Amino acid sequence: MSWNSASGSGSAAFTTNLGSGLRTTVGPNVDLYFFRDRYAFGTGLWYTTKRMGYNSPPDRFSSQSGLIRTSAFNVQYLQVPLTMKLISNTLFRTGRSFIQYGGVLDFKLVENAIDYRNNYIYQRDGGIDQFTSAGLSMLLAVGYMHRMGPTNDLIMTMQYQRSLTNNAISSNMWSISQHFAFGLGLSF
Repeated sequence: MSWNSASGSGSAAFTTNLGSGLRTTVGPNVDLYFFRDRYAFGTGLWYTTKRMGYNSPPDRFSSQSGLIRTSAFNVQYLQVPLTMKLISNTLFRTGRSFIQYGGVLDFKLVENAIDYRNNYIYQRDGGIDQFTSAGLSMLLAVGYMHRMGPTNDLIMTMQYQRSLTNNAISSNMWSISQHFAFGLGLSF
């Protein structure tokens, strides 16, 4: 589930977020264990699509002045997580649980307007990028690693990401992306 908070000033005053949408993240994780496998430095390379959107107030100078103007975008990122994992071997008999926290470097690959014909910002700006090319997010996750064999675990996670930097390029807009995910993976 992906969404953004939004606010603006000046000509973008009273702008709000558009809501949330389902998006995906895929990619490998690498954990470097230390101190008797109780802690791990976690990193990886993720391809993530985030939904960004705005509800802009009606244009009082337009003939359609009563209409809320909407704009939605899929912004695709290459993400590099830099995290710590705290691992417990004693909560469950069949596996290990963990808490993961840290930062995520976001590098924008592409942004695509959704519904070009009705996307107010896309129509107004002619397809000019609206979101920054890089950013930093925080990551909090909890998970469970179910032992399937001597070297394999089924990994289940619940993760929350929140941007720590403004994602909007415009100086009168403020947009913070948020991402809530359930994950499934296999270690080997």
